[in-house]
Amino acid sequence: MTTALAPTRRPAARALPALVQASGKRAGVRFLEFFAVNIRNPHTRRAYARAVGEFLAWCESVGGVPSLPAVSGHEPKRQRLGVNVLFVAVVLVVVGSLAGEWLGIEQKLGILWFGESSFRPGP
Repeated sequence: MTTALAPTRRPAARALPALVQASGKRAGVRFLEFFAVNIRNPHTRRAYARAVGEFLAWCESVGGVPSLPAVSGHEPKRQRLGVNVLFVAVVLVVVGSLAGEWLGIEQKLGILWFGESSFRPGP
């Protein structure tokens, strides 16, 4: 009677996707590290690796990581206007927030300040 274990079948080592290899050694290490360390379930890890590999192969076939116009074939109408409106909105929110914080700290808001539990009009 032998106590030798039957040889285990190891999955064949797969090459990194070409886009990852072209990005350098560090990108390859990070790619493998993500799938080897961060995802504990081996089935999920394999499914994610297969999906990402297929996506990167598709990206390589179309010539790089696509943008919306590359996928849809055309640019949305008035896209620049939409981007500019969103940018102005973000700037207004950030500047307004900072101004409100500063005015609140300096106690210059007076009756406009609603930060208390009850609203008390000024003198």
